[in-house]
Amino acid sequence: MRLERQGGPPPAPGPRGLSVLGVLPRVAANPLQAFAELSRRYGDLYRFDVGPVPVHVLTNPDHLKHVLATNNRNYWKGPVFERTRLLFGKGLVISEGEAWQRQRRIMAPSFQRERIAHLVSIMADEVRKRMRRFEQALGDGEPVDMQLQMMTITLNIVIKAMFSFSIDDDEVEEVANAFSVILKHIDLRFLTFFLPEWVPLPGRAEAQRALQTLDGVVRRVIEQRRREPGQHDDLLEALMQGRDADTGERMTDEQLRDETVTTFFGGYEATANALAWTWTLLAEHRDVAREVQRECLTHVPDDSSPSLDGLLALSYTEQVINESMRLYPPFWISFRTSYEEDTIGGYRIPPRAPLVLCHYLAHRHPDFWRDPESFDPDRFSPERTEQRPRHYLAPFGVGQRMCIGKHFAMLEMKLILSMVVRRYRLELVEGHPVEPFPRATLRSRDGIWMSVHQAEAMT
Repeated sequence: MRLERQGGPPPAPGPRGLSVLGVLPRVAANPLQAFAELSRRYGDLYRFDVGPVPVHVLTNPDHLKHVLATNNRNYWKGPVFERTRLLFGKGLVISEGEAWQRQRRIMAPSFQRERIAHLVSIMADEVRKRMRRFEQALGDGEPVDMQLQMMTITLNIVIKAMFSFSIDDDEVEEVANAFSVILKHIDLRFLTFFLPEWVPLPGRAEAQRALQTLDGVVRRVIEQRRREPGQHDDLLEALMQGRDADTGERMTDEQLRDETVTTFFGGYEATANALAWTWTLLAEHRDVAREVQRECLTHVPDDSSPSLDGLLALSYTEQVINESMRLYPPFWISFRTSYEEDTIGGYRIPPRAPLVLCHYLAHRHPDFWRDPESFDPDRFSPERTEQRPRHYLAPFGVGQRMCIGKHFAMLEMKLILSMVVRRYRLELVEGHPVEPFPRATLRSRDGIWMSVHQAEAMT
């Protein structure tokens, strides 16, 4: 029998003892459904045991803000997120303390909106190349998997934005395949975070081979750039030239490797998933799709040379993207672990407690969002946004650790949407259900299959 301490805030509610045995299989099979059921039963903050470890799940936007911003000094990424270190190394997404602050200072100027403006033409070139697949589908009537197509487009964009023309199409495919294998293995590592690192998980050898392939491509380009300083105008060159404003130091090759891989992941996997869900919602709401098309034709009239100003003017399109990420946040959960005892929502959070921050449920919390299950881009009109605390929507994080690539990602999504929607109308294919599949990011279980049609003329 577990004895709870007397006095002070009570522990968080949740299943205990044998009842946990029924919870864990449901969490592993469908965490979105399981977390929602537990939240309805126990409230915004609950806990259950994973092996010997009590895990706390948070679903309230105010509670997430407490952990990520208000009292963020008491929390670190923790042992769950440590399981991604095999991919990210000591990159910005996983580093802590002074190491994180130093990397952030060096990298921040490279991701400012003005700095990435010159990448628009590189992005547009890649989108035009990949749209040949849409033209083929239009001709032969065969559907396309928009999840896969968005992965292909965003990966090519982020690689060319990072590496310019230092990598060929065969190597891009190698990188894509390597990421797929590694991320599948990381999903398993998340689910078994309580096991020691030495435990031989299935797929480990394959993931190591994929990691060697990825590292081989990245390190080759870094070595090449060391021999050719100042001859390229891309993100890698910006990172190589960046200096710590306090010390004047630059990044080592190992740091460049870690931040390059981290940028790949953020600019490719998460952005592709956000776009795939956006196409799904646009197909289900034709009136919204037509308004996006109208705005894109107005502000990006010639997609052979889209401008930064034109993309920034796509305010309604940005509302659509924000509403899509509210309903289907690519990073549907994040992880933290407490250093010391804390109190959240009236419940005691013990020291060294792993926390799961469920952004998916926080974005659908009925106390914070009116009619939360509906798709309504007008939620993010300037007037309504001004009345709402910023942390209610957090697809890029909250507080000082907000994603450094936010401007890059939003620009990338607007560009892809504007170039595709002006030419094509996409419809969901019957018999191919779209089902959220939450793992490292929020994908659809069996892809998002859509038929391609000529866009209707705007009158």
